[in-house]
Amino acid sequence: MELHFGDDQARFLEIKSDSHHDHLVCRKSGLIIEFNEPKIEELQSKVAAAHQYAIKDHRHELYGFCSKCVQG
Repeated sequence: MELHFGDDQARFLEIKSDSHHDHLVCRKSGLIIEFNEPKIEELQSKVAAAHQYAIKDHRHELYGFCSKCVQG
């Protein structure tokens, strides 16, 4: 899967499963950590329902610095 995070670099990830996941993206090293948080998924569903909106797909990326870059 090809991913673009707005930094003019394409990243390619092997799809390991059919389950949805989100990403933590390090702005310095480019490290991408995949995660799944049921509370986020539940909140997205509640927001969509409140607006009578049917979500078909989404991308959730959080940008910052990995532990190595914060310490370095």
